[in-house]
Parts: sequence; C-alpha cells; structure tokens
Amino acid sequence: MKKLIFILILLSISTVVYAQFNPPLNLVVDHYYIYPCNYFYLYWEPPEPGVPDLVNYNIYANWEVYDTVPEYTLSCSIDDAPCDSLGYVHFYITALYENPEGESSPSNIVTCAMLLSSENNIVICESAIIENFPNPFRSSTTFSFSSKEPIQNAEIKVYNIKGQLVRELRFNASSLPRFLEIKWDGKNEYGSDVAQGIYFYKCDIDDKKIIGKMIKLR
Repeated sequence: MKKLIFILILLSISTVVYAQFNPPLNLVVDHYYIYPCNYFYLYWEPPEPGVPDLVNYNIYANWEVYDTVPEYTLSCSIDDAPCDSLGYVHFYITALYENPEGESSPSNIVTCAMLLSSENNIVICESAIIENFPNPFRSSTTFSFSSKEPIQNAEIKVYNIKGQLVRELRFNASSLPRFLEIKWDGKNEYGSDVAQGIYFYKCDIDDKKIIGKMIKLR
C-alpha cells in the first residue's frame, strides 16, 4: 500500500513538473467605432496541446481580467473597454488549465486607440499592431505584430537614449503571416549585450510607422 501511495505521489509530482501551460496563439482585434461607442471583436487560435487539460480563457483589457470564457470559445466581443490615461486599451488572452491547475503566459498583446467623435459616423480601425513583451526586460524581449492582411515587410530599429542606432531587425518576404513575432536578444549589431537603460524602437510595417519605448534592466 505504501509503495502504491509513493508511486501516485511521484506521478503527481511528475505531472506538475512537466506541465505545459501553453498560451493562446495569434490574437487579432477588429476595432469599430459607431457613435458613441468603441466596439472590439477579439479572436484567437487555441494553444498547442499540453499536459494539463485546457478549461477556460482569461481575456485581459489593460492588464486586468475583463472576462473568462470556456475553452471551446475562440472569440469575444467587448463594448467600450476601459482605456489607460493615454486613451489606449491593451488586450491579451491567457489559457487556464487544470490537473494541474495553472495559467499560461500571455498571448501576443494588441493595442488599440480609443476613438471619440461628436458625429453619428462609423469608423473601421486597424489595431495598433505592435507590442513588446516583457517590458521592462532583462535579457530579451519579443515584438508581436498582428494585422488583418498578410504583412509584406517588417523592420524595427532600436535606438539608445542618445538617438544612436543600436540594432536593426528586419523581415522581408513576399508575404508574411498576419501574425508575426520578432525577438530582440538585447544585443547590439556587434553581438554585445547593451547596457541597462531606456531604449526606443521605430517600427515600419508596410505603410505603418510606430514609435515606442522600452526599458532594459540589469
């Protein structure tokens, strides 16, 4: 009996150790403005299979859980999500598991700008298609893009606080997926680790230009 209990304990520990809390994939947000409200339609792909059982998804808006939906749901509609002080709302999805219980890391993060208008009009907006995670970061950070159409060209230039070019990351192809990730390993063009501090990135994705800030920790 003791041997059986010992085996069960080992199996339980093994399950926890080898559990894979895989995140949802390829989050895309369609953003519509119909006076006077902003409407967001989120859709994503299920995570790669893992050891635990997938049971739910958490939907985050500005870093807080907005809603929880069952595992068979791969879309969600949100009306006028709470925005931050700059008028942006950041969305991402996590997967919830059981046996063992746990929550995955975030999906790619999609940022949208809230729209305001005094006119009775309809506006179809494109999501802001870049976010880097983690930020701040210690060794590396990943830039995530999402787009309604395949991406033709994607380029990121990283600058230090003096405005000096530190690193250039580029993807060129006839047609890239509508979701794309580019990882920066925290190194300059010569392969050396950059110093801690504030860095800026300029992103050119087809005809879109986005500038952002990130922090490298020690």
